[in-house]
Amino acid sequence: MDEIGLVSTEVLISPPDEREGEDSAFAESTDKVKQFWKKMMEEHGTPKKYQKNIINRYKKADHPEIIIVVDKLLTGFDEPKNTVLYLTRNLQGHTLLQAIARVNRVYPDKDYGYIIDYYGVIKNLDEALEMYSSFEDFDDDDLQGTLTNINEEIKKLPQKFAELWDIFKTIPNKRDAEAYQLLLKDEALRVLFYEKLASFAKILKLALSSVDFHRIHPTKPSVVTNLIWHFSSILRIAVLQRYSDVINYKKYEGQIQKLIDTHIQTDGVETITSLVNISTRRNFSRR
Repeated sequence: MDEIGLVSTEVLISPPDEREGEDSAFAESTDKVKQFWKKMMEEHGTPKKYQKNIINRYKKADHPEIIIVVDKLLTGFDEPKNTVLYLTRNLQGHTLLQAIARVNRVYPDKDYGYIIDYYGVIKNLDEALEMYSSFEDFDDDDLQGTLTNINEEIKKLPQKFAELWDIFKTIPNKRDAEAYQLLLKDEALRVLFYEKLASFAKILKLALSSVDFHRIHPTKPSVVTNLIWHFSSILRIAVLQRYSDVINYKKYEGQIQKLIDTHIQTDGVETITSLVNISTRRNFSRR
């Protein structure tokens, strides 16, 4: 991960002589593990401080963005902003349910917790939920929406776009940017616009993170993101310049700007004409 350099990471493990778990996941500690552990103890002092410091950094600082663990943080770790769980080993029963629960906390601007299953663990979920349902005081509602395939959410994308575009259905010339701005002079309509735009952007962001979406719709991402660019331009021009709204729509702009920065790219600047000295009549007239 350090060599890739796209995200910052920390590794959190138990002492080499105290690790517990499935037999297949652990063998005799390698020299690399022992060297790593020695380095952590030199930096943090004790195993307890080592774990506490890594968790505090994750909660309160920009680094690390990812914590890599083995049989750690399944209990006693509750960080609402934790959004993605990557599974690379077998988990079953209550351990699987505990792992999933790490990403189901509510947090501002967090709509989902994501589970990226590299191992094939999700097939064990039915068994784990069946075990849970045998507990006393079990309520069926507790399990509603426990896990949703992102493809089911992505199917909502056309409807979300239709709801957004419906706001502008009365505009005869859809290329007239001024008409969009004039239509949005109604504050209630602007609020509706931002709500629909945010809802669409949320599903679009989810779609663009899916390999299946790119495989099935190889040309759609660029088309859709250009539409997003169009609407985000309306957002900035109509609200920030023309209407000077005091309502803070920053959270919506951030989502859309990130989509634009990630998925709309340029190949560089192409010079069409060279510089011209307009004070020289002969050169200027040639242009």
